[in-house]
Amino acid sequence: MGNIRKIIEGNQKAFESFYYETHQRLYTFIFSKTHDKDLSQEILQKAYIILWENRSKIKPEQHFFEAYLFKVIRVELVKNYKRKISEQQANLIFEQQRTLNNEKDPIIIKGIAANEIKISDILSKLPEKQRSVFELIKLQGLSYLEAAQELKVSKRTVESNLREAILRLKKIV
Repeated sequence: MGNIRKIIEGNQKAFESFYYETHQRLYTFIFSKTHDKDLSQEILQKAYIILWENRSKIKPEQHFFEAYLFKVIRVELVKNYKRKISEQQANLIFEQQRTLNNEKDPIIIKGIAANEIKISDILSKLPEKQRSVFELIKLQGLSYLEAAQELKVSKRTVESNLREAILRLKKIV
């Protein structure tokens, strides 16, 4: 109880002592939830930082102090779970979008290979500007803006050239 009061008053030595008394148990708890050493260390460190920053707001009884730490840890674990779910959802949406774009794309590279038609032969049938735009966007993966900067034309010009190139390629293929 004396150490807790000292911590509340800002005594760093008392805080260090409290840390060494409690950190292994808390780390074990966090690791059992995350199964990730680095993440567990990160959450534990963040919990102690939050505890130190809010020490004056916590009741001085030992069980309140530790309960506060567990509450902070639980909040951080939930944030981590939400972040992982968001990342997984974003990756899933990205993959779905990429799949949809490939299905809508009039020229599917593997289809061309199956017909033994070389991409360069098909692209050579396009006017120079349309071919350049198509190669930059579809083959090199540049954005419309990046392609426009590369070709020193407006974004609208790139859009219209790509649209025209796709229409021509649909007729060719």
